[in-house]
Amino acid sequence: MKLFKLYIKSEFTLHHIAVMIRNVLNVNNTNTTNYQREQKRFGENYGGEYYLFEVIGLELFLLSNKGEALEEDFNDYEYYLMVKIKTTDDKVVFYLAEYLTLLFNSHNLKVYFPKEVM
Repeated sequence: MKLFKLYIKSEFTLHHIAVMIRNVLNVNNTNTTNYQREQKRFGENYGGEYYLFEVIGLELFLLSNKGEALEEDFNDYEYYLMVKIKTTDDKVVFYLAEYLTLLFNSHNLKVYFPKEVM
């Protein structure tokens, strides 16, 4: 299992960003796994309210960059998308992160992928 983060700069609310992500990725507003059906969630360790999306074998967590979930090195970004992928191949992770960054940016989401973190 690998994990990477995409940082999002936006004046929109967490909910609005979630809707934008659903539209860009063309996913429903519920997940397919029974115990993860609800996308909108709450967890103190995730900074309060957050979203979990299941997309083609990936888990995408949309978090507000605050509280317990604060990424201090990226505090200029209001949100981030933490992506979990079932692979051990760093190239696959890198190319997926690059692709998602380009895809979201092409749909007016200001997304940054810190390549130097990989």
